[in-house]
Amino acid sequence: MATIDVKELLTDDKIREIFQVFDTDNCGKITPDDIVKAMTKFGHQITQKELDAIMFEHDIDECGAISF
Repeated sequence: MATIDVKELLTDDKIREIFQVFDTDNCGKITPDDIVKAMTKFGHQITQKELDAIMFEHDIDECGAISF
């Protein structure tokens, strides 16, 4: 059975569109606060553990925010 790599399905434009959902002030970075606000807007109360995991995985330069 073949598996699908989701990363192959996402175009740069789609990734930018998703990024902008979280980067509401268009500063080019997503802060932990941005993530909490967006997830709350979508009806999900994100835990600190989930938030920490997201930041650990995606804050590559360890600046406290996720850059595009």
